[in-house]
This record gives sequence, structure tokens and C-alpha cells, in this order.
Amino acid sequence: MYKWSDNYSVKVSSIDKEHQKLFDITNDFYDHLMTKKPQILILETLKELSFYTKTHFRNEELLMSKHGYPKYLEHKKIHDDILVKVDELYRKMKDGKTVLAHEIGGLLKEWIFDHILKIDKQYSSFFEGKTIL
Repeated sequence: MYKWSDNYSVKVSSIDKEHQKLFDITNDFYDHLMTKKPQILILETLKELSFYTKTHFRNEELLMSKHGYPKYLEHKKIHDDILVKVDELYRKMKDGKTVLAHEIGGLLKEWIFDHILKIDKQYSSFFEGKTIL
């Protein structure tokens, strides 16, 4: 569904690699939904996506904190809000409640793609020239 391009690069190699993995898992999740894979596989993929997102957000936040990124608290709040929505989606799906395709699509777009292009891109210039391991 979504393909990584340099347009999404935040110019931090480790973060770009994590974003690429998020693209891969997101595409797997969306593919499972669209091809009507068994619910257990859809839930497992969503759980993997949620877990990896939490790991990625933690890594990103540690990097921001370590380097004194001035919008750290604002950025962390956005992460926290996304994670609440992801947990709600997982619970709804796990409980067998109806989840509309546009609800899932909207969350994925906000969660992965808009977040990178609109929010994460803001720190690109801040990290430019810093040694990041």
C-alpha cells in the first residue's frame, strides 16, 4: 500500500531504518486486512506493529532527550496519543467489534505516514551535524 521513498527520510539513518520497518509491517497488516486473512493473523500483525511502534517511539524519544530537542515534550505527547488510539484499535479488533476500513486507514495514515512527514521531519534540521550512534 505504501512505499518508502527518500521523501520520508528524516536524515537520521537509525530512525529512517526503523521507519522503513514500520512501512513493511504496516503494509503486511493492510494486506492481511484487504485479503481477509484469518483474524488471528491480522491481530498478530497489528500487535507486532504496535510493539514495534512503541520501540521506535522510545528510541526516537531517547534520541531527542539525549540531544536536548526543544520540542521533545510536544513530540512525546503526540506519540502517547497515537499509542492510545492503537491500543483502542487492537482492543476493538480483539473483542470482535466492527472496525471500519476508513477508521483503520485513517489511523494508519496518521500513525505512520502523516506523523513522519509532518511531525518527524521537524527534527531533521535539529539533528543535522550531530553524532548519532
